[in-house]
Order: sequence, then structure tokens, then C-alpha cells
Amino acid sequence: MKARGMLTLEQLKGMVAQGEIETVLAGFTDHYGRLMGKRFDAEMFVDEIAKHGGHACDYLLTVDMEMEPVPGYSFANWELGYGDVHMVPDLATLRLASWQEKTAIVLCDLEGVDVAPRSILRHQIDAAKKAGFTGYAATELEHYLFQTSYLPAGSRSITCCREPEPKASTPRRAGTSSTPACRWKRPRANGARDSTSSTCATPRRSRWPIATSSSSNA
Repeated sequence: MKARGMLTLEQLKGMVAQGEIETVLAGFTDHYGRLMGKRFDAEMFVDEIAKHGGHACDYLLTVDMEMEPVPGYSFANWELGYGDVHMVPDLATLRLASWQEKTAIVLCDLEGVDVAPRSILRHQIDAAKKAGFTGYAATELEHYLFQTSYLPAGSRSITCCREPEPKASTPRRAGTSSTPACRWKRPRANGARDSTSSTCATPRRSRWPIATSSSSNA
């Protein structure tokens, strides 16, 4: 049974010809689990990238959460210089990107890059299979639910604080917690600020699904 939203290359070509798909996200995960890669014009993808693959800078496997290159990697660093890696689309993962208009998405393998997370996963699956095991995976979804879209929510004043940890000799009062509490400050009509608090992790501004963007294969 075909999963909902999955596409074949022929279906994608038809949708591109009809103007239903204009962009294809070609991505791979970094070591933080974030999706990296490129945005390709859909016509360019079906004509070239699907056949020959594309390229991305190898520094994407060395950056921290702020997208700054971290020293110490033997795979790529300032001393060696940063070059390109060859992205090979796994067309079995091709599907509609329903959260973006006229967009499809495909996951890619990085050819010859053993330290890429997807390469490591393939090695582990093969090792498990040789040992007589079958691997299974599931997702745990965590999210914030706002009464508006994330752009207006991100522009509001959100501050977070952490309650001090109680000393070992001090009994914790019933109903208290040391979990960070986030305060969402909402402006009143008269300009004063009202605060409501809820227990949650520190919110961060959302990033686009692809950390780097390009419409070319350069």
C-alpha cells in the first residue's frame, strides 16, 4: 500500500509539467537531525538532479546549532578547506511537502561520506540484518500550539526563567517543580503588559526546513 503523499518520478514530472510543483527540496540530515541541502527549481530537478544528483558544501556536517563551523573535525575543517559533497536523491523518499506551496521533497545520500548520519544508519541496518535482527523506529513529536501562526508568535515578547533547584536538605513543597516556566507577555489595550505563564521548554525561532538554499547545482 502506497503511503499518502508519496510520489514516483513520473508523477513528479507530470505535476511539474502542469505547474503543480515548482520547487523540490533535496535534503540530508546533519548530526543534530536538522534537514540540510538545497532548493532546486522543479524542472531542473527532473531534468538533471534526479539523474545525476546535486552538490552541497561539506561544512554543513560540521556546524553547530548556530550554523558556525566547529573546529576539530577530520572530515572537513578550515585547515583542509571546505568542499562539496555529492547528494544522491533516494527517489523512494520522494513525496509532497504539504506544508509548503507547490513543493516536493526528497532525502539524499551523501556519496562516499561515511560520517553522514544517513550513511551511518545504513551501516547499522546492514550490521543488524547480518546478526539476524530487524530494526524498527518511531517518532516522538513535541511542539508548541499557538492561537496564531508562528510568525506573529515569534514577534511577541517571550521570556523564560528557571526556578532554583531546592537544596538536598530542603523538602520540596507539594505542587512545585523546577521545570523552566515560560512567560508569554501580552500587551494590554492601555499599553501595560499582562503575563500568563505555562510550563514548557525554552522556545526557539523556527528555522526553514532547509538550512541552505540555492536554485542551481553550483
